[in-house]
Amino acid sequence: MILPLHLLLSLSLLVCLSSFCYGGGGHIYSIGQTTVNSSSTPGLYLSLAALETEEDSFEMIVPNFAKMGLYSSGYGITYDNQSQLVYFMSVSNDNPGFALQGFALSVASKKVVTSFTLEMNATAYMTIDHKKQLLYFFDDVEGPAGIWGYVCLSTINLDGTGLKCEVNITRKHGNEITVRGLAMDSVDRVIYLLMHAGDNLIASTNMDNTTNYRVVKFSCPEPVGLYEIHFDPSTKSLVGMAFSEKNEVMLAVIDPSSGRCEFHNHFETCLPRYARTQWTSYDAVARQYIYIDISCGKFYMRTYDLNKNMVVARSTIPDEFGVYGIISSNGV
Repeated sequence: MILPLHLLLSLSLLVCLSSFCYGGGGHIYSIGQTTVNSSSTPGLYLSLAALETEEDSFEMIVPNFAKMGLYSSGYGITYDNQSQLVYFMSVSNDNPGFALQGFALSVASKKVVTSFTLEMNATAYMTIDHKKQLLYFFDDVEGPAGIWGYVCLSTINLDGTGLKCEVNITRKHGNEITVRGLAMDSVDRVIYLLMHAGDNLIASTNMDNTTNYRVVKFSCPEPVGLYEIHFDPSTKSLVGMAFSEKNEVMLAVIDPSSGRCEFHNHFETCLPRYARTQWTSYDAVARQYIYIDISCGKFYMRTYDLNKNMVVARSTIPDEFGVYGIISSNGV
């Protein structure tokens, strides 16, 4: 069947809604730190930009949308491909004490459409539930007698209201717990939590019934620290960045039902057997794990293709844009 020209053009627009397109039809959006010198309020600001994996291409979308405090930490970023909104949260000390600042930034209109503030002193990782229109993230909530330190898997509405602790992680695993990743299976509606609590753990909970909580210990071919997991819907597995005791950095693939872990090839970095990265994303359509390598003295974005089992692209990010998070529009 031959499609009419107007239908072909419509399909191409759906695949490429901006000038930033590559093999999988996805886009990479990044929140970064920018410096403002020539204004009445100079300082460090947050900005939203679009990047490409296959070439050194950079487009500022929403420049300087929020001034940063003296201390900022705990960044979460996700993307709603239905509304073309990038959601970003971080903790800043601009207000008395610490507060979480949240933003919804429109790629289409190139402006902030929602902002909110929540009283908490840490946040990490984030994903979006399209069905219920909720943001899932880890937070550090206030416990008895005003003591912080109860780690929760929490949800809020997209406008920042309705904060709810869905799963009290501390109550289930004790205080000696480190949260290292969050991933979502949007089809089976399962949230996966990567944690270290004496053992390496993958916990999972149903998004419609969070009392259905399951924990699996996982072990890789050698002792590793595992971070930055993402869900691969084609294999129903979790992919993450593994750091060995020898500082070797490689892609780890974990079966969340059994805990079986295997290694793929090493990640490419500027320094042998070492990578320094905190920001990753996953293109579920192209099966590409995208990571920022900052071991080079510059910001490089590298793309590891799981079908080819190798790094297939590298692009350079401008020095004046300090990356705080990346997200693929083809995430899940």
